[in-house]
Amino acid sequence: MPRAAAILPGLDGMADENSIAIVGMAGHFPGARSVREYWSMLEAGRDATRWLTPEELLAAGESFAAIQDPRYIRATMALPDMEMFDAGFFGFSPREAAILDPQHRHFLECCWEALEDAGHMPADEFDGAVGVFGGCGMQAYLAFNLLSNPELVESEGMFLLRHTGNDKDFLTTRVSYLLNLHGPSVGIQTACSTSLVAIHMAVQSLLARECDMALAGGASIDLPHGRGYRYAEGEILSSTGRCRAFDDEADGTLFGSGAAVVALRRLDDALRDGDNIHAVILGSAINNDGARKAGYLAPSIDGQAMAAAEALAIAGVEPGSVDYIEAHGTGTLVGDPIELSALQQAYGDAAPGSIGIGSVKTNIGHLDTAAGIASLIKVVLAMRGEKLPATLNFSKPNSRFDFVRSPFQVVGEQKEWRRNAKPRRASINSLGVGGTNAHVVIEEPPVRAPLMASGPQIITLSAKTRVSLEGLVAKWRDFAETPGPDFCIANSAFTTQTGRKHFAHRATVVAANAHELAEQLSPNGPWRRTASVAKDAKPRIVFMFPGGGAQYPNAARSLYENNTVFRGAVEDCFKILEAGLAKEIRRLMFDSSEFKQDSVALERPTYSLLAVFIVEYALSKLWQSWGVKPDAVIGHSAGEYAAAVLAGIMSLEDAIGIVLVRGEVFETAPAGGMISVQDDEARVRALIGEDLDIAVLNSPQVTVVSGADAPLAAFSKRLEAEGIKHAPVRIKVAAHSRMLDSGLARFRARLDKAKLSPPKIEFINNLVGAPANPQELAASDYWVNHLRGCVRFADGLSAALSKPETILVEIGPGQALCALAGLAQAEHSPRGVVASLPTAVEQLDAESFALSAFGHLWSLGVPVDFARVRKGEGQRKVSVPTYAFERQRHWIEPGKGKAAAETDEPQIFRASDVKDWFEARVFDAAPVEAAAHGARTHIVFSDGSDFAAEAISRLRAR
Repeated sequence: MPRAAAILPGLDGMADENSIAIVGMAGHFPGARSVREYWSMLEAGRDATRWLTPEELLAAGESFAAIQDPRYIRATMALPDMEMFDAGFFGFSPREAAILDPQHRHFLECCWEALEDAGHMPADEFDGAVGVFGGCGMQAYLAFNLLSNPELVESEGMFLLRHTGNDKDFLTTRVSYLLNLHGPSVGIQTACSTSLVAIHMAVQSLLARECDMALAGGASIDLPHGRGYRYAEGEILSSTGRCRAFDDEADGTLFGSGAAVVALRRLDDALRDGDNIHAVILGSAINNDGARKAGYLAPSIDGQAMAAAEALAIAGVEPGSVDYIEAHGTGTLVGDPIELSALQQAYGDAAPGSIGIGSVKTNIGHLDTAAGIASLIKVVLAMRGEKLPATLNFSKPNSRFDFVRSPFQVVGEQKEWRRNAKPRRASINSLGVGGTNAHVVIEEPPVRAPLMASGPQIITLSAKTRVSLEGLVAKWRDFAETPGPDFCIANSAFTTQTGRKHFAHRATVVAANAHELAEQLSPNGPWRRTASVAKDAKPRIVFMFPGGGAQYPNAARSLYENNTVFRGAVEDCFKILEAGLAKEIRRLMFDSSEFKQDSVALERPTYSLLAVFIVEYALSKLWQSWGVKPDAVIGHSAGEYAAAVLAGIMSLEDAIGIVLVRGEVFETAPAGGMISVQDDEARVRALIGEDLDIAVLNSPQVTVVSGADAPLAAFSKRLEAEGIKHAPVRIKVAAHSRMLDSGLARFRARLDKAKLSPPKIEFINNLVGAPANPQELAASDYWVNHLRGCVRFADGLSAALSKPETILVEIGPGQALCALAGLAQAEHSPRGVVASLPTAVEQLDAESFALSAFGHLWSLGVPVDFARVRKGEGQRKVSVPTYAFERQRHWIEPGKGKAAAETDEPQIFRASDVKDWFEARVFDAAPVEAAAHGARTHIVFSDGSDFAAEAISRLRAR
């Protein structure tokens, strides 16, 4: 029958309406803090076993007698960061977090990470109900750590201790409450099969359309944690500290701790929304053994076989089409042969040896209530990695089962598992004490054509705190340094922009590939330039347009080459110019091969003013196409013409005509220049004499003087004598001075031909340094005075910043106005200052820089629309790094209990053979738990001596 892989264009068939997509995965496993680390461990053929030293065991609270027992196995499958939790992220106080069961903590974090991996955030960001299905293990933390502290029980009360996260009933509903999820929220408790049953229940809920996305999984954490265990013959635990699933020497497993969650959606919904489809669930089934077995704790062949057969029937696939089965595989004497016999009943029609079989318990131990989902995620990762990881510790098939006549072959060594003509399929089997069996059949994800994306992309990163943002940057840097074969920068960008909740602490980077991304995210890299704290208050955006001298060859070249809006605006300007002039200006602006030579050419007033205007006009059009429109504009000298076009004061044709005449006025004026002086207006006026004019006030401490060459030279010498810093302005014109008087009539004549209108947005008048009267901008007088008079830019900038939450965006080549904004003395500091283009000396790609500027606005809290900059690329969500939780230790140590707390009697440990061991070990060991907690402890030997008194005293002193 047609399968789910055949839904996309170019493939035959339609999606099975009962197929469920796995769109998100998250997990914390022994030896692996994430799904990515989990696959690294599986692919490398490693296990997570830690062999503990006696010192470590004593420090963990294990007793002397237990460690001495020859049946004590010093192996543990510890969970990294077991006691850690980001309380603040989920709104817990430190005390509330310490009371919360660690199983609930890890499950909650995994739910958030699974949603992020799916690219669908809860509440308002996802249009549909989200359900939660899961279970956890025994409430050991409540029993051992909380109830043993009588003061805690008395202060909090049993009701709150249980109801604030220490009962299985509240595992899923707590998630639904904290994440504002409105679908079914159901606790599942079927012992070792819990998490796979949770997946089945989630699938049923999705198919019944009770929810539109579902989180399913489980958590199990052994307490006391990080210790070994005592082996007992005939029980489930291994005598060697190794799980040898399906091996002839198998004698049990060992328990691990972990939590994992998957996010599920109906396949047609996932395909429609461009979701990250890890794999497809074709069918699942659950049942119970009933009384058809040797005892309540024993497994049943028939029960497991019926669940597997039903799952295959629901999936609509033949047993022989399944390549691999991830079995429960505890490596026990009785359990493995029973499970294999049950699976043979369901899969017996398959060819001998055609189905691989394995168990992840050989890598991470038995995760109890989280075992099934750990198995499922392993298989999904194997499909994505196109490798079946080895089942470890396997050397000889279990002789209690006839493998030769079965369809099964243990995957004892890693093997390739690549796509081929038929879809790859696998099954996961899980069973629980009490008889509830679960079986799930999955298939590889649909084949989709690779995205052909090119050019720079914006990666958005955000967190609730600066520390978490730094951590997220580090996670992304590691990710970019080792990208997978299916890495796509456009899809990664799309995922961060549309599939993450946007928090206040933000940063963006722009990159075209993984290598660039890693460089951008270096510890002191460009991401820090955009790192900002977004505010809720609506920002006020002011566009700043630089004047003459800002131009340089090849400014905005890559934008002209790659962005259709920018290029179109530039070409609209060139169409107005005479063809020869347009050709030369185009070459200097966007096709310069001699930077120094062409820089000199661009200093010609007509060329420089046109070049600046064209870039500014095109940039303003680009920003508008990106959905960013200013609340006000301010121009610096000649920058006011592009500002005037944007504000609707004059047409593009009139503006270019006026700029051309302005250039001609400059070129025909007497020789002169300008000097920028680092001093205030009053001091400079006292020094300039009668022959020079103050042309520009750039800041309270930067004044520009203009005039003829000879008086300027004399002025420069006076400045040197006074020790005042100064420098020539890179424009060979005495702008805004008496040197232009002879050309003013000509300039006015061109203005009189233009149609001038009042501005449609606030326009800062630089002649007075305040918002302009709209009507005065519609008269020629303003623009004539603008050419001749002093530019009071510093005052104008103060006026622009007179209102709070203002963001300044420089619209033009270079970053001169951004620098002046840093010197401004205004009532309010700007929320942010953003440059659209790099400086001439930075040699940075203009397109990437402009995109970075757009991203910087998002970092500052501007509600931008990233779809406007994606150019139709990057429409699929993919697995990228999830939130960097700021985990801290939240833990309540086990107490002495009420009875022990109320008695002053010493605790007595007796042993006949501990003296020699104690003499050899105790003085190098870490303090024992009893000493650490201040208990009165004696070890009394068989001869009646109290040798331990001195040792305990020394331990306490340490």
